[in-house]
Amino acid sequence: RLWGSYPEGVSFAILLMNAFAPLINNYVKPKRFGEVMKHE
Repeated sequence: RLWGSYPEGVSFAILLMNAFAPLINNYVKPKRFGEVMKHE
């Protein structure tokens, strides 16, 4: 409640997690079985 321009914290939390969702998906996404990494 002390920092944030929104009076309700739920909408602020939803906007914050929507911003960080792609970053979290990159770290949590499981690799496919048999996937080979490219070495260039």
